[in-house]
Amino acid sequence: MNKSSSKIFQKAFIVLGLSLGLATPGSPALSQTVIFHSFKQTAEQFIKERDFSKAEQLAEAAVLEAEALKNKLGDNRHLIDSLELLSQVYKAQGDYSKLAVTNGRLRALGVTSSEMVSSESGESVHESGSGNVSRVDSEVPPQAYRNKVASEQTTEDPGAGLNQAGQENSSSTVDPAEVEFTEPVKEHLQPLKTDVIASAEGIAGELRNNTLLKKAKELMEIKGHISWVKCLEFSPDARKAASGGVDKTVRLWDMASGRELHRFEGHDDNVTALAFSPVGSRLASGSSDKTIRIWDLDSGREIKVLKGHENIVTGLAFSTTGRLLASGGYDGTIRIWDLGSGKTIKVLTDKDPGTIRALSFLPGESKVVSGGSDRLLTVWSIESGAPVKKLSGHKGDILSVAVSVDGSRIISASRDLTARIWSTATGAEEKKLIGHGNWVLRAQFLAGGNRAMSCSLDKTFRLWDVGSGQELSASTIGPFGMWGVAVNDVGTRALTGSNNFSLRLWQIGQ
Repeated sequence: MNKSSSKIFQKAFIVLGLSLGLATPGSPALSQTVIFHSFKQTAEQFIKERDFSKAEQLAEAAVLEAEALKNKLGDNRHLIDSLELLSQVYKAQGDYSKLAVTNGRLRALGVTSSEMVSSESGESVHESGSGNVSRVDSEVPPQAYRNKVASEQTTEDPGAGLNQAGQENSSSTVDPAEVEFTEPVKEHLQPLKTDVIASAEGIAGELRNNTLLKKAKELMEIKGHISWVKCLEFSPDARKAASGGVDKTVRLWDMASGRELHRFEGHDDNVTALAFSPVGSRLASGSSDKTIRIWDLDSGREIKVLKGHENIVTGLAFSTTGRLLASGGYDGTIRIWDLGSGKTIKVLTDKDPGTIRALSFLPGESKVVSGGSDRLLTVWSIESGAPVKKLSGHKGDILSVAVSVDGSRIISASRDLTARIWSTATGAEEKKLIGHGNWVLRAQFLAGGNRAMSCSLDKTFRLWDVGSGQELSASTIGPFGMWGVAVNDVGTRALTGSNNFSLRLWQIGQ
């Protein structure tokens, strides 16, 4: 940096400090005060974006700066501000033990209980643009923790080091202490005696040593997004991939080079859902701005904007013909769109459907299956607009739905830590795939229909035999985030994205 630029930056910091009433020129606390406000304001921005992990890190950094300022200036105001901000983060994460400790620190600084963030749990609300208050289901699991007790569990549980055949497992290729998990969901799933449980079991949030578990190989890191990546999809031929997130953009990537092919801009809020057309020539994106946008992948042009939803769009699916698009979201409706005219041809809804999180067409254009916060898989007739079947069994929100190529089976993934395979004809649950230690974000049939892949916030991809329900292999991506995830149709490549803003391409299932 040249002398001129250096002086400009120095003046900028001084002006910022004076404008905020932080310090006088020459004050030794000036630079530290500016840093404090930088941490605090950035943490506030991440709270708005619901990226609570980064918000917590920055709020904690602001607290440390505030403690130093208190010693220099003899003023508690910065420390109180930063502790109150940290309380908001703990409240949003549901970490009430840390919230109680932080509130105790605030009391010691003279803050009254009525001025603090409540340590009682409660439902969060979202104020929509219309001024109405509507429910927003939590997108954040219980607070993350590290499993450092693998050896202790082996001591406490004589069977912990044994596989299902009663044989001792050999050393794992993954150190379980390096794999980050989140606490088990409140509705803890108890497997039945008849259930097939994965060898690399994670029901209680741990990964036991097992030879099936291997580290995925990172092939590429892809950078471009400037905020949290929330959704990912491979194109039908897996040569391209699309990503969307909090920076309001949709980006199309070349999977051979990692090069950004197109950046689609137009949404006014977070991008929350993506779907490629069957031939891969068009891409649909859904957003918190309540719209769906259709993009031409060759030209990079926006073709249509579809409006009709009254809240966040969270699920999209093309019909196998490519003529229709289904969309669903927080308003509890499924809208069927004719992509030629851009008009809604049917609105599907039922009593108290909750949030529609996932959609998939059965072969053709006559039926679509949905899943969401009502914990049911619902098969809909598009012609009548009414449910044909309701498949029950999941104990948590359904996050993904996929249909086999021949339409005979449905696979679903849920926050209850399971993926399940269902008969389309009878609605019966054929297999319950148990083994994940956290929300299962996605499950899909692989090419050929005999195998399936599931992806979870426990940072693992698990390969299953569809006929027997047995786990064939498990791959872990270690400490990296996995909020957005996509898998190619043969189960050899996976793409992940999270709140670190980067995408990562992995080789899995090998």
